[in-house]
Amino acid sequence: MSLDKWLVPKKSKTSPAGKTLTADNFRPEGIEPVNVFMREVCQNILDARTKDIAGNLKPAVVNFKILKEGQDLDVGVINKYMGKLDPFIEASDLNDVYNNAKISPCVLLIEETDTIGLTGETTDSEFDLNDKNQRWNLFWHCEAKESKSGAELGRAGQGKITYNTTSGCGTVFAFTNQEHGLSDLLFGKCRFPSTFKKDGTYYLGHAFFCDHSGSGYDAQPLPIQDPKIINQFKDDFKLKRTHQVGTSWLIPYINDEHFGKEELIKALISEFYLSILKNDLAVTIQGTKVNAKNLRNLIKEYKVFKEESDENFANWLIDTVQKSPKCFTLGEKWYLGQNDSAAESSLTEVEINDARSRYSNFETIHFKVPISIHNKKDEEASTVYGDIYLCKIEANKTKEIYARDCLIIKEEQHLKRAPGKQFGAFIARDDLLNAFLGEADHASHVKWTPHNDRLTKNYNGYQNSLATVRNSMPSICRLIHNSEQTIYDDIFSDLISVPIKKGAKRKKPPVKPTPPIPPRPKPLAEYSLGGRDDTVIINNGPGFSFNGATKSIEIKFAYENFTGVGNAFDLYQTFEFDFEKFKNTDFKCSGCNILERDENWIQLEITEDDFEFSVKGFDPHEVRILIDDIAGKEAYDA
Repeated sequence: MSLDKWLVPKKSKTSPAGKTLTADNFRPEGIEPVNVFMREVCQNILDARTKDIAGNLKPAVVNFKILKEGQDLDVGVINKYMGKLDPFIEASDLNDVYNNAKISPCVLLIEETDTIGLTGETTDSEFDLNDKNQRWNLFWHCEAKESKSGAELGRAGQGKITYNTTSGCGTVFAFTNQEHGLSDLLFGKCRFPSTFKKDGTYYLGHAFFCDHSGSGYDAQPLPIQDPKIINQFKDDFKLKRTHQVGTSWLIPYINDEHFGKEELIKALISEFYLSILKNDLAVTIQGTKVNAKNLRNLIKEYKVFKEESDENFANWLIDTVQKSPKCFTLGEKWYLGQNDSAAESSLTEVEINDARSRYSNFETIHFKVPISIHNKKDEEASTVYGDIYLCKIEANKTKEIYARDCLIIKEEQHLKRAPGKQFGAFIARDDLLNAFLGEADHASHVKWTPHNDRLTKNYNGYQNSLATVRNSMPSICRLIHNSEQTIYDDIFSDLISVPIKKGAKRKKPPVKPTPPIPPRPKPLAEYSLGGRDDTVIINNGPGFSFNGATKSIEIKFAYENFTGVGNAFDLYQTFEFDFEKFKNTDFKCSGCNILERDENWIQLEITEDDFEFSVKGFDPHEVRILIDDIAGKEAYDA
């Protein structure tokens, strides 16, 4: 027999129809759904930790269990709670997924302890929605409501949609005990992909498992009141929670092939190994404990990382965090620009020589870099410090992470623009720095964006602060690597120069001082650059060297700065153009292939002696180009 506890709101004439758009923010290309889900769940758990007597956050203890009908659960037990919603699901876009999920019915149970539970008012869904402590309303009754701040990991209020999208019936149940509040609160919510029509009536894109007061459009969902239903729910799904504060989550009809034990362990470790190392998370998945002591063994046993180089990088970072490598603190005026090395004056001559020696000997080095953050609430900017770890490598390709506390921002990849090969990590541990970077987060937490409204609202000079963070690792790497780059300016000349107006005299660009290097003969131009209409063309020049092997180059673009002040590449902003958003048809490759493209750079693999690469979308007279022969630099620096 099914429980008749579902409230399915009808759509009013003034309610918008259509899809649930926030779900699209959590389908990033190249990231498995289990990773997206694990990131959101653990992030919320970390943000909800309780404090000890001294005011320090306790480690969160989490237990994941996969429970199957006929093995761990009684046959038909899920239908007891979902049966009354069946006709609505079948009328919605969930129908096909739901029918497939019912073939092998199972649930995912997540029980967290030493967390504060879904706190706040439970009988008024409009109560003080600007208070971040109203976790009950913010989780169940808000959409894209930005409530978290400071050093908390969450931000946009959208990630909770992943709890529902993980379920074959779009549903999540929760049983929670509030810290300093109510206990035995049982509630559930189904999220449909869009509004839908059933028997001639239109319905909104959600439904609640609840009691309720009022009726019609004014119905107020309430936690389940009947102790018999609450106790039966706990018994049916093997919940262990009694009086402990925290929340037990139940997600029915999961796909246990995609969300099985192995997949959950891999996702947890790959997303949160920094948090596990700090002992902020103590997790058990289907009886297997995951902690700082066995982290390295589990990485190997479960083949957490697909590539050996990624596993080597994770093991390097584990060693680095657990040990204390030599640390250098840079002076405040260390950052000069996106394509510049850090100022030599930011360290003493003895420190620079020491750092370069350690780097060349493949030692890991720790740098503390000052970053200026100006919150509009403060009269003056504050100087905070980010932690950078660098190590020169030979056998692997460059690997890196940028992390906001323990949250790895996966699409932030900037160290590969630096010369040579290295492992690198930027970790923000300072609360003010974490607060700033949190405001830059995309909703999916995979990248930072300078166009986030929260940055504009809360910070002065946020573009420079974010640019300093992003460019910190390559900037320091250039300083200790001590290598050269070649800039190609005018694409109509083998030795490209800055475009000038007719009748004007050509001005020589200022030459920046560089560290003394052994004199080298001036080479022939390796690359020939030209263009027509709105297309830039790059091909092999008279000095191009190929020798039958593939060759990798990186090409950077920037619009000419007509004021003549500043470096065009330093002044680049993503709103001007972004190669990640270009269409494949905008590029043409002959004798070469695109490896990666993002923002204003393209990495190209050359496979033939005569190659040609072109890209649409630029006036050849107004663009500047920088080409970095990656393979050549690595061979020269070796």
